[in-house]
Amino acid sequence: MTIILTALFVVFVLEKYLLHRWSTSLFTRGIPIFTARIPANATSRALLYPDRLEHDVAPLTTITLAFHALAKDRIAFREGSVIGFANVQQRYYPVMRGLIEVDARRNEIRVQGLCNWTVLVLPLVFLVLAVVGSSTTTALVAVLGFLAVFAIGYFIQRKAYRSVAEVIRAQTAAP
Repeated sequence: MTIILTALFVVFVLEKYLLHRWSTSLFTRGIPIFTARIPANATSRALLYPDRLEHDVAPLTTITLAFHALAKDRIAFREGSVIGFANVQQRYYPVMRGLIEVDARRNEIRVQGLCNWTVLVLPLVFLVLAVVGSSTTTALVAVLGFLAVFAIGYFIQRKAYRSVAEVIRAQTAAP
């Protein structure tokens, strides 16, 4: 049991560290749980201003998002602060990290939310605890609690990620 909880803690700390360091591997790989596609021809794609995203998105959401260019065609984004489990203004656990990809081949810009590692590992911990522990009721309550926390975090972040897509849609709209 201690090994499982230690592994969960290591995954949590490692994920927070990589988020803070803007790790390209972390932000470009993962399971997409949110996707918005914005049609954008070459002229529209040239109108995307990554430097203005943080400023333009801020008034639209209660979540502070930070943006970082990973490459010419990729911009990562995440919650503004990644150190704590829940910040004073943040009453939920972030379940996604964001990626904006400019896809010239498909003439689109994609805004994706990739599932955080901790969100994937936590259900496994609950499953092991249910198998090892003698109380399936406790495990069931823990799983239901996790699902509630996941749903709350997802819907809050989905609203913010939709705002990112709307800002990009407005930036790339033909004048």
